[in-house]
Amino acid sequence: MPSLFAKVKAKMDLYAHEKVRSLLDGQYGSVFKGRSLDFDDLREYTPGDDVKDIDWKATARSSGIRIRRYQAIRKHNILLVVDTGRHMAATGKSGSNKRDISIMAAGVLSYIVLRHGDLIGLVSGDAKNNTYIPFKGDDRHIEQLLRHIEKNTQLAAAPSNIVNQLEYIARNLRRKMMLVVVANDDELTGEHQHIIRRLRAQHEML
Repeated sequence: MPSLFAKVKAKMDLYAHEKVRSLLDGQYGSVFKGRSLDFDDLREYTPGDDVKDIDWKATARSSGIRIRRYQAIRKHNILLVVDTGRHMAATGKSGSNKRDISIMAAGVLSYIVLRHGDLIGLVSGDAKNNTYIPFKGDDRHIEQLLRHIEKNTQLAAAPSNIVNQLEYIARNLRRKMMLVVVANDDELTGEHQHIIRRLRAQHEML
């Protein structure tokens, strides 16, 4: 059976050069005063800095005391929230199948997450059911996520209702995450807006 993730990467290679993909990647690192594994740069000593961070060789070459700064690189948790209700099995106004677009969107994002060394998980479902696949960060895991979306986005499924998936996350998942929602193009109702405000208090949302 052909790999869905391989198909996604092949289409990215067709439509985007490596330089463009790198722009999509973004940067997750941030600089903190404390020590970490990755050296970032030097700066002047200020009162209160830890003397263990002094770079004595750089200090000897300069007119002032130099402190090493380090880049804190953290694994991020990216959660795909995917509508697999029957509305997503239909054909959109463009003539494209919504399920195929959903798989492509999930695959492209997963590719970017994988390149960063971060972790990706999935919450999917419809008006009646929810499925949670925990966070991992490898090709096999991404293939599992994409296959799950393909298998469960069917005309025989219950109607779409992304609020059901968002409420599941609010009830069951406590860790801080970035949520990326892939759903049917319905108007946002008061019910949508209420749960989105609730989740944004803890998570980043796209």
